[in-house]
Order: sequence, then structure tokens, then C-alpha cells
Amino acid sequence: MILGVLLGGISGYFGGWIDLVIQRLIEILQSLPTIPYLARYDGGAAARLASRPSLFAITIILAFIG
Repeated sequence: MILGVLLGGISGYFGGWIDLVIQRLIEILQSLPTIPYLARYDGGAAARLASRPSLFAITIILAFIG
């Protein structure tokens, strides 16, 4: 939320090409599918302790990507 408010504030305050660049970067990030990120998740040490990633870890990944 903090990052969104910061980028939105910068984009709205300066406008012009800065707004255009920020908006295009956000659109690129939103166009990436989330399933491949989850498929590549190996969990590190947590994967050695459990046979599959926990719901909490998947939620965290989706929160960062989304």
C-alpha cells in the first residue's frame, strides 16, 4: 500500500512522461501471470521441512506479485 501511494503520488504530482513511465511499468507487472511464479517457488529450507509449500507462503507470494 505504501509503495502504491508513493508511486501514485509521484505520478499524479509530476504527470507528463513520469506518469507515463510509471503507468507502463505497472501495466507490465500486472500482465505477468502469477502461476509460473508459484510453480518456480521451491521454498528453500521450508521445502525441506514440509513436502509442499504452505498456504501462508503462497499467500505471501501472491501478495508481492499482486
